Amino acid sequence: MSANYKPSDASLGTPGEPPFGGVGDEAKRLEAGLNITRVVYVLHAIAPAAMGVTFFVAVFINYSRLSLVAGTYLESHFRFQIRTFWFSMLYTLLGISILVYGFVASLSASRDGGWGYVWLGLVVLLFALFWHIYRVVRGFMRLAERQPMYTD
Repeated sequence: MSANYKPSDASLGTPGEPPFGGVGDEAKRLEAGLNITRVVYVLHAIAPAAMGVTFFVAVFINYSRLSLVAGTYLESHFRFQIRTFWFSMLYTLLGISILVYGFVASLSASRDGGWGYVWLGLVVLLFALFWHIYRVVRGFMRLAERQPMYTD
């Protein structure tokens, strides 16, 4: 490459604006946002099998690319995905906390132990898993219809 190589300004966009900012680039911006939204739903879908690693990648993508979809119906999908992340984290951490408490209580010799808490923790974790699956399926279905998640 030559030392004077400089990509065109049209491919970079201007500072503070998304990379697709010119006339006729709205369709490109929407298509890029649609592809990112699909990828994030897939990352959410495989998160339980991947021990949650893809979950963090998904929410990072949501926060870092939110400006790309601002003002489009995809913005509601990004909000939906971010809320899915935070509530899934809340339910999972709650379930794990109850489960750990139950195991610790079951080790004590003072009473029957905390096996009821163990079962409660498992129920909360199962709820979190099924709730998460429901959210991903619902989001994918709305995205396939090219509809927003919310009808504010």
